[in-house]
Amino acid sequence: MSGPLLEIRRDALLDRVDRVQPRIVALIAPAGFGKSTLARQLVAGKSAAICDAAGILDDLDLARRLVPALAVESPSRTHTLTQRELMLGDGGTSVAERVNLALEAWKEPTDKTIFVFENAESIARQPSAREFFARLLTQRGERRVVVICSRENLRVHLTRFASPHEILTVRAEDLAFDRTELGRLFQTHEGEPGFLTRIMQLSQGWPIAVFLLKRFANEGRIEQLLERLDSVAFDELHDYLADQVLASLDPDLLNALFACACIPHATIADLQAAISSERVVTELAEFARESPFLTRTAEGEFVPHPLLASLLVEHRQEQRDEVLMHTARVHEEAKRYQRAAELHLARGDHPAAAKALGQHEVIRDHTPSMAYARVLSSLDRTLIQRYPRLWAVTALLRIFCVDTEELLDEAESLWRTLAPSCSATERYYILVFRVLFMSYIGLLEEAAEILERFGVEHGVGDEPKNHFEGYLFYLLGIMRSRLGHIARAERDLTLALPHVGGMDIMASGTLLALGADIARVRGEYPVSRQFVDRALEASRRSGLYNFVALDLAEGAFGAWLSGDNASLARYATELDELVHQNGVRGFAYFSAVVRGRAEAPADADLLKWVACGRMIEAANASDPAIAVRHAKAAVAAAQQYSVAFIQCLCVITLAYFDEVRFDEHMRKAINLAERCDSRQLVAAVYAIADRGPDQGMLSHFVRRMERERVERVPMLEVQLTAGEVLSAGRPISLSERELALLVALSLRREVVPRSRLADLLWPELDEYAARNALSVCLHRLRQHVGNDQAIVRSKDGYAVHDDVRVDLWDIDRAVAALRSRPALSDAERRVLMSIYEKLRGRRPDRMLQWEWFEATERHISELRLEVAGRLAKDALSHANPHRALELAEEMIGYDACDEVARQIAITAHLAIGDRGAALRHYRQYRDILAAELQVEPSTEIKHLVGLT
Repeated sequence: MSGPLLEIRRDALLDRVDRVQPRIVALIAPAGFGKSTLARQLVAGKSAAICDAAGILDDLDLARRLVPALAVESPSRTHTLTQRELMLGDGGTSVAERVNLALEAWKEPTDKTIFVFENAESIARQPSAREFFARLLTQRGERRVVVICSRENLRVHLTRFASPHEILTVRAEDLAFDRTELGRLFQTHEGEPGFLTRIMQLSQGWPIAVFLLKRFANEGRIEQLLERLDSVAFDELHDYLADQVLASLDPDLLNALFACACIPHATIADLQAAISSERVVTELAEFARESPFLTRTAEGEFVPHPLLASLLVEHRQEQRDEVLMHTARVHEEAKRYQRAAELHLARGDHPAAAKALGQHEVIRDHTPSMAYARVLSSLDRTLIQRYPRLWAVTALLRIFCVDTEELLDEAESLWRTLAPSCSATERYYILVFRVLFMSYIGLLEEAAEILERFGVEHGVGDEPKNHFEGYLFYLLGIMRSRLGHIARAERDLTLALPHVGGMDIMASGTLLALGADIARVRGEYPVSRQFVDRALEASRRSGLYNFVALDLAEGAFGAWLSGDNASLARYATELDELVHQNGVRGFAYFSAVVRGRAEAPADADLLKWVACGRMIEAANASDPAIAVRHAKAAVAAAQQYSVAFIQCLCVITLAYFDEVRFDEHMRKAINLAERCDSRQLVAAVYAIADRGPDQGMLSHFVRRMERERVERVPMLEVQLTAGEVLSAGRPISLSERELALLVALSLRREVVPRSRLADLLWPELDEYAARNALSVCLHRLRQHVGNDQAIVRSKDGYAVHDDVRVDLWDIDRAVAALRSRPALSDAERRVLMSIYEKLRGRRPDRMLQWEWFEATERHISELRLEVAGRLAKDALSHANPHRALELAEEMIGYDACDEVARQIAITAHLAIGDRGAALRHYRQYRDILAAELQVEPSTEIKHLVGLT
């Protein structure tokens, strides 16, 4: 960090922040006014992270920079966020879906932190990034303070995202040094008449210019310089002074500074590789200690001041590329392949980056690092497919998240084009995923044959001798178990387990197969649940949420099959949240079904989980015709999946709802059961076919088919958009405190500590009295709700039960899902219109008076704005400009500076043929921006009205 004399502590500004306790701090000033310095002082000694938005291209680019910063903010989330970062680079999903992954990561609750957006003016210049940034501010969380460092305003009113008293805006005049601060810097000249006045007049308190002048003062050159500055214009002052500073530096040190400006996140190792001089590296470290123009971070990175960096690099692109190339090659020679790949990527050479990263043996890492993920996610998929290691990592992270047939096509293509010289290890990278993908789409026999042939070719015996052979036995165990060869599969998996235990994902898969594909098929449900829970522990350790989702899905289905409703609710709730937050689309339909929502399967949904979901829907259907339709769909999916056990269950489901053909269906079920090496299953299916009283291992399953089917009604429904509560489908009346308590518990799906509830609802009482009031209110609330289970108590606090429905949660989920749709279907349009009407409703006055509800009220307003914008754009695409204009006017009424709304309104006027109205609208927008935010309309808006 800079020395104490060259980094003035901005005590007055810091004290101002402490007094205001803002939720959003906006530092708006031109370059060189010390925005970053103040931000650094704000976060000193606190949990914090910085996201640099310099030069971002769009919302996806901002999302990709956001995720690594979140890992700095919350180090415990690094594994999960690394996977998310890799998914952001996956071209197999839409941009909207990938951006939503970053938004969901941002929404995760944090401890008290400060999150800094550097160079946020780049966000202001990109419409999609600005829209995404608005969503981030809306969902910033109550324990996160956001600091915005920008050279210009963001074309949006910050009061949309926080109350005015929670926003602190610091501008250039606030950041400029005052006379007292100049006196501290120029102590040795304090007695010279007029000296400080002259410095103030020349620099106007501009921090970067002041520091440059201070350097000349330290060198004893200030008097001569001041005489020459009379002819230098203020806007040229920085460049002139910086040139003078650079001209005085040793050439080797100047080259080292140039290397710092070229190399992103330059470290000692980078500089040693770049300049090959320990002396100069030492001098550079000393320069960073005494100069404000080079900072050395706590992580050991050298960061030049942006103005100095631009001055050094400008017009020297060729030399910059040479520095990066040389440094990357030195790292490659030292087998630091990952860092070499980062530097190749920095100079835009993606093939070289892929080649270097492809040599990094990532399988030796516990999980891929965030730095590895940043490079990999930046590479084109065609490049990745040239390197088995790189492709395997992307396959590991994309599995269950994208269409399995698409992944299998990639694996088949790679397998066919592998070079004869390819090592057995690299071939195995492809083989693992090739056979797994085959198993998910029903090609089990072909997958087993490939594995057996591979084992013969590589001399694998009857037992695995190392981890490589252990993986092969694990895969064979999976295929054989699903083909019904239970005993042999159990042996394979048991032999594999000691060899694969060191890799969490392989261990998890082995344990899961022992539980879901072997113990469950034998009806050993307690044993099955133990294996599944052990598998879940291993997948959680890996941090790979797609495999956590797989284990949760198996846990939920096993609980449903065995009649364990408590475990079903627990697994299903976590699965649903994880699928929504992380885009694990392979389980989207199943997770919706087990949570009681009516959704249709999509292409990415895995066959097994479509079949299982359809069975559950059939069992829950109140209309017999609908039950038959779901049962037939279950049978169709199971036939394609080709796993006899799942097929057998689906056919039994159809038999129960297609009574006319019961015997015919049950004969098929018996044949399928006999293909499984499970006498318990066979006995149970025969008992069902004979309509016997004891159905053995399938007794709970049969009860779900036979029970009286009624339409599912949530035990409790909290309508935050209307301020109403329904119990068992009927509205109930609650006192203000009872409603406040229920609303406070319903804001997020999380446990709310007792102390927090007491502080929110009874801030005027002491701790004992507030806790007592909470206990009384909870008792009365449970009585009025009519269900003691609706509010669950744990050691950490209280939460609503998993079966409580909160409308805002469903709306959030629906809006996020529809962001990825390039065009709305009629059904989706109707859903959005219904959501919009709900969001337009007004909450009761008593809710609006709760100060702690303000953030949720703003969130509802932002959702309304987003939905209105989507409906308006949809109206324009369907030649309905009048409807689009109506929606745009509502949006403008909410925020007159909202560029999306203005663009829609102008486009609608032009579509109607009223160019005059479009121009008037533009001029109105231009004037409001100038008056309120001191910025101009974007180039896109100007182009729309023909002014560019």
